[in-house]
Amino acid sequence: SMDFCDVLLVGFPGLIDGRVLRALRSLPRRTLIPLMQESIVFQGLIEYIWTSRVRLYHYVKSLQTVVQLGILLLWWQTRSQQLVAVYWGLFMGILATQLSSLVLCLCRLELPYIRAVFQSGYGLRLVSASWGAWYQLPLSEYKSPLAVNVALCITVIVYDCRVLKPFGLPVGQSLLPILNAAGSLEFAAMSAVISLALLATFLYVCIEFEEDLGFPSNAFQTWQTLMVGEPTLVDSRISSQDVIRYLSVSACFLVCNTVLMNIFINVTGASYLQERASVVGTFAVERLRICVASTSVSACVRHSVMGAFTLVWSLWLTYLLLTAEFSGAVPVIVATVTFYATFFCAGRAAKAAVADLDSENSELRYLWICRRANRPGAAVASQTRRGQQSALEQVRALQARFGKAKDETESVVEV
Repeated sequence: SMDFCDVLLVGFPGLIDGRVLRALRSLPRRTLIPLMQESIVFQGLIEYIWTSRVRLYHYVKSLQTVVQLGILLLWWQTRSQQLVAVYWGLFMGILATQLSSLVLCLCRLELPYIRAVFQSGYGLRLVSASWGAWYQLPLSEYKSPLAVNVALCITVIVYDCRVLKPFGLPVGQSLLPILNAAGSLEFAAMSAVISLALLATFLYVCIEFEEDLGFPSNAFQTWQTLMVGEPTLVDSRISSQDVIRYLSVSACFLVCNTVLMNIFINVTGASYLQERASVVGTFAVERLRICVASTSVSACVRHSVMGAFTLVWSLWLTYLLLTAEFSGAVPVIVATVTFYATFFCAGRAAKAAVADLDSENSELRYLWICRRANRPGAAVASQTRRGQQSALEQVRALQARFGKAKDETESVVEV
């Protein structure tokens, strides 16, 4: 211990291993989160692996979505058919890389994230709906999937920030409790109760106002009345002519907007406080999932996936050339080049993450953990005063002390 920090040496060499990460990942979530919350060793292990290499891998994957968002916004504003062909090819190339990530996830015998499946699925819908946009296909024919993909890209970018601490700011630790609270069972139960209340009101309104309006209009007016508070279902100027109908709608508004919504807010707040209390553990678990994803795929599997996608690109280009659709071959060529560039960058980042781990053929290393001391007066005591050692001198003294401890530990391990 020093005045300003504590330095710990984990006495087990070779702890920075992919097998250790996979063993931790295999634990149930209810067991893994308390373990990460309480163990400074596992926190230090995940922090080291993340900051050394895996962080670059996550940035590369997130940058693909950011570039996708920029392409979609430019695509939305452009009217040039040549630029539309280029934007289509760039978007398709990045989408192919995202599809390859889903294939790699299945090769690890794991189910991919739901948001990744939705993002890839709606991306394929946009690609198929906008095929031929560089001819005379108007934007109105595919503007709906374009808008959905813009919203999905923004959502994915926010979701990717859950594990980040840019410039030391706790962005991820502030965002993660909100996301986990929104995905809790209590949140889902209250959402189901509110949905059932709205469904019951929808059916009541459809039967009551059957002679006047159809179901879509009734559903929209019911939402406005119960959630927004606009009295679109009834006219207050003639409410005296049908008192029962007016009182029924008022009672439904009171139940949905006042009672259920307040219960929903309280349940969500309680879930948020619970997630906030264990944010250190959940933050480490989310980083662990990304560390395992980046280090669990071998180079042979990546080469096989690239070969499969190369075959698909070749068959597609051959078909376009045989059918004399030369203008359609240009965006496909752009997509192919974009795919190889993005897939290569992601593969290099993953390879660098694997290379930083221990293995049986490499020299086993020890994990050193340095954490800030929270002792009273540590900030004042850490300042160098006359007749006392400076911080650098204390560190050098600790290095000599731990070097001796390391030799003793190695002899014990050999025995």
